[in-house]
Amino acid sequence: MALAMTALGGGAEGAPTGSSCTTGSISPTGNRLVLAWIYQAGESEGSTAQPSLTGNGITWVMMADVVFTGNAGMWPGRLTLFRGMVASPSSGVVTITWGSPTPMKVMWSIAEWSGVDTSGTNGSGAIAQQDTDYSNSDVTTLAPTLASFGSPSNAVAAGFARINNSWSFAVEGGYTLIHDLAGQTRSSLGTEWLDDEDTTPTATWEAASAAAIAVEINAAPPITRDVNDTASASESAAATATFGRSAGDTAAAADGIAGELDGSRTLSDTATVTETMSGVIEMARAISDAATATDAAAPSLIYGRDWGDVVASTDAVQRLLDLPAPVLPPVQAQVGGPGGLGFGLD
Repeated sequence: MALAMTALGGGAEGAPTGSSCTTGSISPTGNRLVLAWIYQAGESEGSTAQPSLTGNGITWVMMADVVFTGNAGMWPGRLTLFRGMVASPSSGVVTITWGSPTPMKVMWSIAEWSGVDTSGTNGSGAIAQQDTDYSNSDVTTLAPTLASFGSPSNAVAAGFARINNSWSFAVEGGYTLIHDLAGQTRSSLGTEWLDDEDTTPTATWEAASAAAIAVEINAAPPITRDVNDTASASESAAATATFGRSAGDTAAAADGIAGELDGSRTLSDTATVTETMSGVIEMARAISDAATATDAAAPSLIYGRDWGDVVASTDAVQRLLDLPAPVLPPVQAQVGGPGGLGFGLD
């Protein structure tokens, strides 16, 4: 199953006050990985405090945190990435809280992914690795470096924060844009993702100090089944499977299973119309079994035959089960004696 992304909400608080602000309302879906990139721009020669998130019934776990500054140490910035996953999230705002000092601007990009590994807690199984990159000098690109991917089915997502009015933001070729929050008074945030392997995600913009956080997203592992499992309507069984059928039976269209089936039958099983029984009968019957109209075998079933016998159209059903005819002793005639002609048995 391929991964799919849904953008939940992106925006900015241009003049935050106090120690928190809220995003617009979002509606996460259960058992999906939710990622939130949070960017804070500080006052000139000031600093920024590490943020925290609450809301939507999600435990938001901080994954990475990068502090950087503009040229000459001016305009500090901070990019932080959070993850979360719950079975039944609620709709509503996300509250972003920080310590002192109050940032000059706060920006956010929040998205969710389906088709991910749902093991672990709070989305931990959906994350393979993350990496960061930053520059306190003006640059037009950054490239956080990830290790080799754990699976070709995994995906990558990345967020890029910039100091200064970096209006332009271009995703790397092949990537899909999540949010482009550019030119927000010395603050810009852009996010992207790719449903494929890429160990060096990049993006480009006008020259600015910048920071980046990238993450490898784990796809859900393939479904494995025991040989006796029954495939559900939404699953397709591979070439061969054992679903309680006789060796050599051909599955009909109604079975929904491709290829040959390697199950087994008991002696008293009745073949159904969905089974095709050609020339050779490969199913043993009990003496008391009756051939039914649903058997798709050739015209007659011969009881008392061995495995592998070929049923010919001229064969007749032997209801007497091949019992031998009774043998009577010969009758002897005798002549003579007081009684005259006599008969006897030998």
